[in-house]
Amino acid sequence: MNVPLNGSSLPKANITTRYVRKFRKLKSFFHLVRRDRKLAIVSAKNYALSWILVLTPIQITNYVRQRDIFPHIRSQDSWVLSRVACLGNDVWEELNLTRRGWKRINLAKCRADLFLTLLSGRYPKKPSNSAQVYLDRADIWPNIIEQNYIRWIGLKPPEFILFDSFSELTDQKFLIVKDSAEFYCNYSDLKRTFLDEGVIVSEELLSLEELEKLYEDLFCALWKLWPNVDIFFIHFPSQLETRQLFRDRANRILQAVTRLGKKYTLLISIVVPHEIVERPAVETSNLLNFPYHYSSATKSFCADIIRQYPKSLIPAKKTP
Repeated sequence: MNVPLNGSSLPKANITTRYVRKFRKLKSFFHLVRRDRKLAIVSAKNYALSWILVLTPIQITNYVRQRDIFPHIRSQDSWVLSRVACLGNDVWEELNLTRRGWKRINLAKCRADLFLTLLSGRYPKKPSNSAQVYLDRADIWPNIIEQNYIRWIGLKPPEFILFDSFSELTDQKFLIVKDSAEFYCNYSDLKRTFLDEGVIVSEELLSLEELEKLYEDLFCALWKLWPNVDIFFIHFPSQLETRQLFRDRANRILQAVTRLGKKYTLLISIVVPHEIVERPAVETSNLLNFPYHYSSATKSFCADIIRQYPKSLIPAKKTP
């Protein structure tokens, strides 16, 4: 199910045509240098990037990313399976376990229904590399690759499993009409043109009607695979959110996981107190109004909850 790294997904005729076009552009570029040097520099940067996209075609980028998000887990390694977005990633950094040699596999946009599907042995058709043109944000593509990755199922038990609520809260399921491939991401991650033209069809946010049963089936499937492993579930605070749809969804997710936490002692629901939820002290200009980035107090609170469970934080003894 992994994304091929040999360029086999791209027709040879298309690659050849793209080479010819780029050589023609190279010829016109030298004429541009004579006329406008500043414009030529900008053009050169874009030209170099376009060559990288043709020669790899993005597979080298994918390979580097796969080595980063899919580390090699040896028998003596301590590792964690996570399904988290920005808050969960910040909490992982706060725990500082990487410095102790711990490794992590993160499946950021593996929504609960997809997660359970993979655990049941069914593997939906995934997009080819050419689907990257549909994305409005290039950094989302590695999260699509993650949805193809299933090798973690055969690994030794992780030290613990870390969830946060962002995928069920905001991710939609999308279908590429021409080949029936599917993937999960935010609506805003895609270019509206392809949605408006029907090239991609949204199958909407996850229905919350059977959410508690879905979570229970998912967690029990994980415990069947790896008995007695703690599952920490971090809830994204909704205090900064102004859209009622997502406030309601956050509340429904909280209720479902809280009830399950009372039923299963291995499920630890982490709810951040209202009074410490604040925006980060420093934020990039394009995310000033984003309601799901938080101050260090929120991250520290979640990390401290996890640290209360020594069983999860005892590093494995490494053999010489």
